[in-house]
Amino acid sequence: MQRGIDQFLVLGEGLVADGDAHEAARVLDPTVRIAVVESDPVATAVNHTRLLLVPGAVAARADLSRPARVLHSSDVQAVLDLSRPVTVLLGGALAALSDLDDPCGVVAGYAAELVAGSYLVAWHVSGDHWLNAESAATMWAAHVGPAPLWTHHQMKHCLSGLDLVAPGIVDVTAWRPRRATPARGERPGAFAAVARL
Repeated sequence: MQRGIDQFLVLGEGLVADGDAHEAARVLDPTVRIAVVESDPVATAVNHTRLLLVPGAVAARADLSRPARVLHSSDVQAVLDLSRPVTVLLGGALAALSDLDDPCGVVAGYAAELVAGSYLVAWHVSGDHWLNAESAATMWAAHVGPAPLWTHHQMKHCLSGLDLVAPGIVDVTAWRPRRATPARGERPGAFAAVARL
């Protein structure tokens, strides 16, 4: 918002809820336009209902591993002008992709489709600093679906070649932290980064 972007594409974040991206953005600018895209039909239907009366917002269903199809779908293009910069929130989409989906290729695909001045916001669960990561991932996979864990190196590899905004790839608590250091014992178990295109 501070960089003049008034369009957001939210990928794979599940059900729209109070305090989500669309509400946070609208506090700063009531005219922002937002497309929320899910691959799950139930989540898409619920999001459609919740966004029905929100001006400039749409819920769409698409295969998140196909950037061109997502960006050029009629629903997304109904609210987003891709000739202008867009901020794409990739975190939920990355978490849902397996190695077979080529997540690094997916990131590159979204980056290639966006105009200069756009941003990619990425985050991913990691086992680097989270002692219970493997058991949590196993439990999630058993009840929801695959939940691959990424190392810092994997995150860096997927974002290679992109212009990362400071502080780069960091623990989520270190991205614009509210306090100088995390609370004692706090280990977030996820990395986050923002790339400028």
